[in-house]
Amino acid sequence: NRNIIFIKNDNDEIVGFSSLKKEKDEKKICTLYVKDSYREIGIGEILLEESFKYLETDKPLVTFSEDNYPLYEKIIKKYDWRLTQRVKDKYKIGKEEHCFNGYLNKN
Repeated sequence: NRNIIFIKNDNDEIVGFSSLKKEKDEKKICTLYVKDSYREIGIGEILLEESFKYLETDKPLVTFSEDNYPLYEKIIKKYDWRLTQRVKDKYKIGKEEHCFNGYLNKN
């Protein structure tokens, strides 16, 4: 089961979304994105709270590339997510993926 949650502005433009995967053995936030000009105003938190409701957990599997990690550091601390794994070359060659609250299949 997959779901995408969107947030739109007054002009009906998508300014943020979360892409979710919910299966028996995996509850994952695949993507969390907020447009640059809409960051730092709470949209990410709204997306996360709605994602938690859908996934039925506030500790879903979440991964961040090492180069994007600083963008999500506040969220990681706020929700007390725990680093559980680091996987090199999973999504970006030469980059390490930081995994929280679970493990990625290494295949």
